[in-house]
Amino acid sequence: MSQTTPYEPSPELIELVQRVLDKEASLDDIAHLNHIIPSDPEARRYFVKMRMLHSSLMDHYGQTSSNIISLKEAAKKSTSSQTVTPAIADTGTHKPRSKRYLLAAAAVLLFSLAGTLVYQSFAPKDAYQVVAILGAENKEHFTTDSWLKTKEQYEVKTGLVELHSADGNKITIQGPAKFTIEDLKTIQLNSGKAWAVLDGPSIDIKTTQGIVRDIGTTFGIDHSNTKVTRIDVFDGKVQVTDKSTANKQAEAEAGVALIAVSESWPPDRTEADASLYITGLRRAVGFSFVNKPEDISAITSSLPLDTQWTPLIDHVGTAYPGGTNLEIRWAGSSITSTGGNQSNLSKIYHTHLLGWPWSDNTIEKATDLQLPENGHTGIVLQIRNISKWLAETNAIGYKVEILRNTGVRKATLRPVSLYSGSTTTNLVETLDPMHEKLLSADYPDQGNSVGFRVHQTFSDTLTEDVVTITVPGQPLQSNTIRSNISAVRLIPVFE
Repeated sequence: MSQTTPYEPSPELIELVQRVLDKEASLDDIAHLNHIIPSDPEARRYFVKMRMLHSSLMDHYGQTSSNIISLKEAAKKSTSSQTVTPAIADTGTHKPRSKRYLLAAAAVLLFSLAGTLVYQSFAPKDAYQVVAILGAENKEHFTTDSWLKTKEQYEVKTGLVELHSADGNKITIQGPAKFTIEDLKTIQLNSGKAWAVLDGPSIDIKTTQGIVRDIGTTFGIDHSNTKVTRIDVFDGKVQVTDKSTANKQAEAEAGVALIAVSESWPPDRTEADASLYITGLRRAVGFSFVNKPEDISAITSSLPLDTQWTPLIDHVGTAYPGGTNLEIRWAGSSITSTGGNQSNLSKIYHTHLLGWPWSDNTIEKATDLQLPENGHTGIVLQIRNISKWLAETNAIGYKVEILRNTGVRKATLRPVSLYSGSTTTNLVETLDPMHEKLLSADYPDQGNSVGFRVHQTFSDTLTEDVVTITVPGQPLQSNTIRSNISAVRLIPVFE
């Protein structure tokens, strides 16, 4: 009597069955296996046997077979070794299972698996975690640290909601806005603004005018008017595809904005403008003194990626940075812009709030703002409502950084002090800007040095609701002893 050669399934079938049983198969895989089972008895027997082995391993170990023994190895042992004990063995009183029985069993198993995979494909999944919220109305619909799911529509009525994905993408939705997370890689922005910093896989953002696809990008989308989509690119580039015609595409690189209007194509091109967006609640907040209105755009457009900048254009006043509940109060003698260094990146240093003796008008305004007198000279700057900002950003504290520039060579900067509260009673720290490492930092941006620039951070991580910053006055008889502040940054701390 001749010996029957054991059936050996093909590597393709083994991989297909393994994907199906471990619930990693696509719907196409299910359809392919459904085609094979009725027409190949050996494949049908192999599938049922592997399903029984899979169930036995699951019952015994409580995990998928791939975590214990691969189905490929099990297939080899079940077809070539007589020592493998079947997961469910026949007894002598049972008749061999018929072809019809095996076909029915396989069909039932496939139907069950297909149903599970269809559910898994269409069931909502966690997509973006809410990491920060601004706006009381939003807190009715969003909870910090909760996850937004796919297949659902969300609304940001006012303020902001900042979202992070598990793979590194960050998106800030600026209300009023409506959006739907279609899947892990697709967002439908029905209306409103979005700021995206995408360090993870590429995603698509759909609007009425088309599909915006990032290519390693930081960008903003303004879809406040549903007949217009504006895309401002600040890092990398984006590709925009016309909604009605897939072969109509346009690209924009850093510094460029595309404006798509209704059904017109191609989009108009203009200069990117970061001032249209609030670039994330969890970023640093900066207050920059400017002397000329055109400097505002230069600063907000060239430095948008790590700080949300607010321009301060008067020598005494109050400001409320967008996207926060912070309040800034300050007083000095004047705002002056230096020459020479005129690149956009250097502009933030080269306009100063100066600290000459105050005029009677400045004294009166500073008193109205309840700022400490500081001897009616120098600079006083106060930041209020910081506790609310910490709650919005979900931060545990903050640090304060001061940006300064001497404006002239061989000048010295006067020390800057930080106080807890609205008075100059509780000193936190005084910074000496004339550290020896800074003295060689002449900055010849356009070939003619204009002194050195300094950025210093107070060492303590603070939680106070109000802080006050002072710089002693600048002597009238000297132009080389500098009393000034170019900008201040409030940096959130999360760990």
